[in-house]
Parts: sequence; structure tokens; C-alpha cells
Amino acid sequence: MSTHPTPVHPDQHFIQVGELTISYFDLNPTAKGLPLLFIHGYNGSGYEAIPLAAELREHRIIAPDWPGSGYSSKPTDPSFYRVSSYTPLFIELMERLDIPRYLVIGHSLGGRLASHLAASAPDRIPALVLIGPYGFAVQDDNFLFLLTRLGPLVDLGFSFNSPAIARTSIKQNAFTSPEAVPEDYLEYVLSSLFEQGGNEALKLVTKHLIHDGYLEDVLPRITQPVLLLWGRDDRVMRIHHAPEFTRRLGLCYFYSIPHMGHMPHMEAPHTVARHIEDFLERVVIPSREEVSHGSGHD
Repeated sequence: MSTHPTPVHPDQHFIQVGELTISYFDLNPTAKGLPLLFIHGYNGSGYEAIPLAAELREHRIIAPDWPGSGYSSKPTDPSFYRVSSYTPLFIELMERLDIPRYLVIGHSLGGRLASHLAASAPDRIPALVLIGPYGFAVQDDNFLFLLTRLGPLVDLGFSFNSPAIARTSIKQNAFTSPEAVPEDYLEYVLSSLFEQGGNEALKLVTKHLIHDGYLEDVLPRITQPVLLLWGRDDRVMRIHHAPEFTRRLGLCYFYSIPHMGHMPHMEAPHTVARHIEDFLERVVIPSREEVSHGSGHD
């Protein structure tokens, strides 16, 4: 019988999916609107969805720490860290929670995972939201792409990682300003990195998952409507890559968020929630026939 970690938040739960223990946040659990699955990015966690859930109270949000991050299992086999490991896992998680139909929100590297999921399960997922996604083989001016070019230096770099270094990196890179980083979120990420074996798992994510499942051929297979949101001042994923997404997607609505970096769902949850609600009313609540003649790009 597996022993789950102790929850550190009242909305945090644990569930067994296959051989893996999944930590997830169940936010607004009694809400009656279309449920949402939030898929975080590199060195992220489901904790990120808490501010967004406060603005989307009509929607239940399931926000897992995907394996290799947060308080979920951290497989030691490098071959696990492929996109093909995550798609069936997300589907099984939602089946276990008895949620047959849901919107998927993917942030950063989670946008790549979310795109594969949406392309694989259009019957379950009526629409997709991407926030500052990382998707292409060549995005050579962003943080994650640069990590893929470190080669053997990845091991050396992670051997020097520490709470102080990680804290500074999060504050300086992901958020608009260091003062914008919620301390409770920071403590969650740091505890998962340095008390839950996350640093070693993040190294495997860096060496393997980041290289896998690029979206050049996946985006054209997504038949659902897509909302693409991007912080105009994102220093991690530069906004000038957005046209490559809109060009490859079918029905895509794109909005940039001014004065915002890589974490708009945490720094500007009201704005992100408003875009999501408008998107849902526009393309999910109407019938498919009503949206089939949409304008394409917005």
C-alpha cells in the first residue's frame, strides 16, 4: 500500500494512477460549469491554478503536479520523460475523477503536453487554451531552448542548484517583477524541488522531455477551437513566436496581455479568466455548427 505525502494545502489531494502517485488540486469542486484541466509548465505545479480558480468560480479546475514535478511521483527511468507518457496519464486521471468532458489549459511546456492531449482526445476536449506555450524545435531565444543546448553541462548545473538559486531564477525570469511572486507559491515549488526529490527529476525533464514532441506537426491536427494568450513582456517564451502558432492552428483566437510576463494566470488572473469565459461562451456553449465558420484569427 502506497503512502502519500502530507498535503500542504486544503485543496491538494493524491490519487494513484497506474504505478504513479499524482498530487492534484481540486478547485471549486462543486461548480457546475464545464470542468477545466490545468497543465503547468517547466518547474511548475498545479498550485499555479489557485489564483485563476478564484476568478473562475463556476468551473471546477483539476490542476495536477505532473509526474516529475511538485508532490507527484518522480520516475527515475529517463525513458519515462516523453510526451507519450503524459497523454494517457492525463486521460486516466480525469476518468478516475469521473470527468468525461473538459477544457484543457496548458502553460509553457505544459502547452506542448496540452496540445498533444487535445489532438489525441477531441471527443473529450471541446476546446484548448494555451498560455505562453513552448512548442517548436527552434525557439532559440527562450529559456527552455537554451537549456536544451547545455548538453553534459545540464548535470553540472543541477549539481549546483540550491533553494537560493532557484528562488532567484523564479523571481527574475518568470514573473514581471520579483515582488509579484507569491511567497506561498514559491515555498511550494522550493519544497517540492529540494524536499521531494524534484531537482533530480527536473534534470531528467530538462535532458529528455524538453526535446520530445515538438508541435510543428501536431498543431494542424487540433480540430478544436484554441485560445492563445501571451504576456507581451514574457522573457521566457517570447511573444513573437505567437504567429507560428496561429498559422498552424485552425480556429485560433489570439490575445496579448500588456505589461505581463510568463505567468499571467498568476499575476493577472482576472484578465486571463475574462478571456477564458468569453472564449467558452463564443465557441463551446454554441453548437459546433455555429462556430464552424469562425473568423480564424482574432
